[in-house]
Amino acid sequence: MTKRLFGVLFLCGALLFATNLFGSFHGLRSEALKTPISLETFHQEMQRRTNESDTEYAKRMTSLVHLGILHSWDLPKAEAYHVSLPIWENWIIYALKHFIPSFEQWEFVDADKAIERGVGLCSQQSIILSELLHKNGLDANILVMDGHVMVALTQGRHMILDPDYGVVIEGTLDDARNNLDLVRSKYPSNAVEGIVSIYAKPHVAMVSGVEQYHPRRFWLEPLLYAMKWLLPLLLMVPRVLLRDQRVIRGQGGIS
Repeated sequence: MTKRLFGVLFLCGALLFATNLFGSFHGLRSEALKTPISLETFHQEMQRRTNESDTEYAKRMTSLVHLGILHSWDLPKAEAYHVSLPIWENWIIYALKHFIPSFEQWEFVDADKAIERGVGLCSQQSIILSELLHKNGLDANILVMDGHVMVALTQGRHMILDPDYGVVIEGTLDDARNNLDLVRSKYPSNAVEGIVSIYAKPHVAMVSGVEQYHPRRFWLEPLLYAMKWLLPLLLMVPRVLLRDQRVIRGQGGIS
């Protein structure tokens, strides 16, 4: 009975481990996803250029995220764009999404994963932008509004960065609120009134980074990605140990 149980556990672990290996060689970006900038170009352009100022880099990254990350979170496209994570990306999240609604559409705290997938809402785009700026020594806060998420550059020249629309407004949020005509001039006509109304409302919060924006997911996501490898190995260990014990006993009997 023990042998059979350990055999079943080993088989389950081996299958999950093979699933992980498949995911390691299978990119998260869907072939159905079309963006003006390819993933390869995104990785090239995200590098800071020689003698590029903080302001220039922040503006260029805002445009890059806007062009390279598609704004989409629709349920019909969730599977196709891997908004709903496939089993080979993380089988634990895949299993839990059937029981926990917040796992069904997964917003990454890992900016590299989010870039690889290439799709997300304004909040995902703002996470990516803020992390790119932080990695290059810029103080950038995630600005949480009532109905929208942006990035506020608070180092040197203050700017409001909206990667969802590729918009840069120089000055603080208060400056933008005091000049809503400027805000109107920056956004496309089909979105301007809704955006202006958001600017006019009190903002919900300004947080220093993704660790404050997603405090639970900040530690949960890396844990789940570590566990997807560790658990299959733990499932295989009892069968391996049982086999080793038999080999040792066999050798003892021969001697």
